[in-house]
Amino acid sequence: MLFHGTSSAGGKGYIAAKLARPTGDVYVVVTPYQHKTNEVVVLVDIIEEAALEDGKVSVDADYIAQQIEQNGTVALYGIYFDFDKASILPSSNTEMQAVADYLQQHPTVNLYIVGHTDMRGSLSYNIGLAEKRAQAVADKLVTEYKIDRARLEGKGVGPLSPASTNQTEAGRKLNRRVELVRKE
Repeated sequence: MLFHGTSSAGGKGYIAAKLARPTGDVYVVVTPYQHKTNEVVVLVDIIEEAALEDGKVSVDADYIAQQIEQNGTVALYGIYFDFDKASILPSSNTEMQAVADYLQQHPTVNLYIVGHTDMRGSLSYNIGLAEKRAQAVADKLVTEYKIDRARLEGKGVGPLSPASTNQTEAGRKLNRRVELVRKE
């Protein structure tokens, strides 16, 4: 789309294009501005789509505090369990430390620890597994991080509160999470 200005100032316009690629689309926008007769500025924006890489977002006590203050809850995707079990994997230690730091910095806050699963398997099985996982998180916070047991209550909702579709692996992955919910 081009717009017209005077011969000495005010001329501007833009052209936009899209290139479809299997690895992600590319968008280009070229915007020229004529500020005066002998001065033209051209802005070129190039936007390339790419898949997000997992594991690049880190959670810390400040992030947890911000989310709980704003929303009353925070979803954690960095607490991992053995398949079909409630055993917390060592790769969860950074996220567990962040939760412990948050609780130590906010000694009057009490939390529900809510376990979520995808929809693979029966409803009763997934709710039970989610409850065991939530309890495992609470237990670890008590035993390894010295958080008072009375501040934590583990609950499992399994697949009853999905964050995404269960029709794709990406969606199921978003549904497998632990949430912290502030108890009022």
